[in-house]
Amino acid sequence: TAENPFIPAQVRIFNPSTGINRTDLILDLGGLIETISRAFDDPASTAPDAIQKQPFYDLLYVFSQMQLEADLQLSEEESAILNQWRNNKSAALLRDLDFDYIIFPEDWFGWLSAEEQALFNDEGEYEAVRFWRGITPTDYRLYRISDVSPN
Repeated sequence: TAENPFIPAQVRIFNPSTGINRTDLILDLGGLIETISRAFDDPASTAPDAIQKQPFYDLLYVFSQMQLEADLQLSEEESAILNQWRNNKSAALLRDLDFDYIIFPEDWFGWLSAEEQALFNDEGEYEAVRFWRGITPTDYRLYRISDVSPN
């Protein structure tokens, strides 16, 4: 697996969106590839430099590492942990499932309560890594799951 500088190789990235499936992901990636082609390969346009291209490549890398719930083969105990996480969004529960990062669409974040959204601003729970806005049909947020266990 190729390594991306902002995310180490061999990490587990979870996408908690229940409404997303492989078809949705492929459509988003198709939109991303179309955007890249237009922006970077059109001879009539001025090609952005590598720094401007990097967000596209970073998101593609994260998508390649991302796991949807449908991808997981959870035991009964692990399913119970995931259901508990869905109720309280505690990072420790995702850590118990061996996830290192969480990525989700912006609209998923919008459905969270104010208390749940606040957890994603608590560095004891999650650390914001990257937000992608306006480069695909869906905006995404990526957070590192904190190693700090709240007591």
